[in-house]
Amino acid sequence: AVTGRLSAEDPNVQNFPKRKFSEIRGVIYAWPGHTFLACDYGQIEARVIGMASEDVNLVKYLWTGYDIHGYWADRVLKEYPGYSDYLIREFSLNGDDSKAIRKTARQEAKNKWVFPQFFGSSHKSCARDLNIPVNIAEDLAKEFWDEFKGVKRWQDKLIQNYEKKLYVETLTGRRRRRAMTKNELINMPIQGTAADIVTAAMNALSE
Repeated sequence: AVTGRLSAEDPNVQNFPKRKFSEIRGVIYAWPGHTFLACDYGQIEARVIGMASEDVNLVKYLWTGYDIHGYWADRVLKEYPGYSDYLIREFSLNGDDSKAIRKTARQEAKNKWVFPQFFGSSHKSCARDLNIPVNIAEDLAKEFWDEFKGVKRWQDKLIQNYEKKLYVETLTGRRRRRAMTKNELINMPIQGTAADIVTAAMNALSE
């Protein structure tokens, strides 16, 4: 991809469903006598954001293992009680299984609230994706950015530098020059740096 991240299509083997239609993963298996080894950098893009922004709270949470996604899942569930009913319908959950509801809410908060905002999405688009009222998302977004002031300052600085230099770059110095949306220019240094780290590791493992 343009950020340096590896991608695949027909089929996209990097994004097989994990929850809905997870049975699709059943077509992938190791040959007899062989074993799949899965290697993953835990929270690598969140850690890159921490390195780039030096946000005090984000760095502290990453070092201590604080569950950011779980916290924001709980905040959404508390501020909008109807969200539980939506998750139960959308993911065919057992309404009496509070653990399953919370687990699903956490995954949704991770992919449709925390990371989207770190990557430049507005609270309105997050509200639409999460299926919660815009006014509730607006209040939660104010709370979110009060918590991560350093990330917000870093985003604003990225945008200002891009407007002057017409490029953005990864922490490793790789640049991307072209017309970019706000989301794209914020995404490039994060995903691009993570891609550089992962690619270096894959080369080392291959050797």
